[in-house]
Amino acid sequence: MQVDRYWKLPGCQLSPKDIVYGHVTAATAKAGGSQLGIEFDSADCYGNTRRALPFKILGMVGAPGEYNPLHNAVPTEIGGGRGRQINDTVSALGLAEDQSLNPDSNPKTLRPGTVVGIPRVTLAPTSGPSCSAELSSPDPSVRLSTGTEFIMMIERSGP
Repeated sequence: MQVDRYWKLPGCQLSPKDIVYGHVTAATAKAGGSQLGIEFDSADCYGNTRRALPFKILGMVGAPGEYNPLHNAVPTEIGGGRGRQINDTVSALGLAEDQSLNPDSNPKTLRPGTVVGIPRVTLAPTSGPSCSAELSSPDPSVRLSTGTEFIMMIERSGP
C-alpha cells in the first residue's frame, strides 16, 4: 500500500508513494458471510530500510466511483410535486446518516470503524487476531477495490 500524505515520526519520515507493508491475519468464508483480518505493521522510511511501525486501521474509504450515494437511489420527491428534504428521506429509512452529503471530500470526522463508500463491509479496528483489524461482509467474500483508502494511526507505546 502507498502512503497518501506526509508523516513525520521519531526516526521515520513517510512521503507520498512510500510503501507500507501488511499481511492477512485471518480469512474465513461461510454461507452466512466472510471475515478478513488485516494488519499493516511496517514501512519504508525515508533514508532508512524497512522499519516496524504499529499501524492501526481506524477507517476505510472506498475508491471514487464505487459507491452509489443513497440520495441518488432514493426518491426525494413525493407525488403531487411536494418536495422532501434528503434528511427526512434518510431518517424514514432508519439510517443514521447519508455519508455522501459531503460529495467533494472525505468525512471531516472519524469514529473508529467508519467505512465510507464500501457497501456491505464493516470494520472492527481491533477484533481480528492479535488485535488486527477485522473486515466483515454478509457476502461470501470481503471485496475491496483498487483505490480503497485506509485511514490509519500509529499506535504509541508507553505513557
